[in-house]
Amino acid sequence: MEEKKHPAKEIELPRRPEPISTWDWELELPQLMLVCKSGTLGLNTGQWAREWHSLSHQTSGVACRHVDFYGTPLQPNGKTALGLAQLSESMYGSNLACFGLQLSEVNDYQKRLQALGLSCENTFKDLQEGYYPIDMPESLNEFVEDSLPQDLDDLLDWGGQHEIAKMIGILNRWQLAWISTNSD
Repeated sequence: MEEKKHPAKEIELPRRPEPISTWDWELELPQLMLVCKSGTLGLNTGQWAREWHSLSHQTSGVACRHVDFYGTPLQPNGKTALGLAQLSESMYGSNLACFGLQLSEVNDYQKRLQALGLSCENTFKDLQEGYYPIDMPESLNEFVEDSLPQDLDDLLDWGGQHEIAKMIGILNRWQLAWISTNSD
């Protein structure tokens, strides 16, 4: 009897390259990044083509943890850039998440984001000194100067397997991250 192949086993999505350090990339910090959290993806080379990077960023003060992510730089609008810069400056040297997060630290961070019209309801678990996660707002274009599609999944190339591949990793695929210098 012939073995039936599961359709998902036939899909071969491109793999991410090994991450490079944000130091090696010589990224000017702080920087707002659009982060794709999916384990596999391809890059759209059409209308929405962007420069993507597989990065490893040092965080958490003296703990010197590393957050690996796949992202593309965004240009925040003036109010957003100022507010996020003030936030990261005030947390420099805090060793945030060095020994875990306290609820009061998360609550304080959430209040500061809310003052900018942003949130961390779904992304707070990634909060660390030097890596400040932000939930994807309903209208990203209100916060950045970049021209982006309404459906961020249009930034990805699904290799002809759009419907099945799009469902893999659909929850919390996208987030913003304000990355800044770690104080170690």
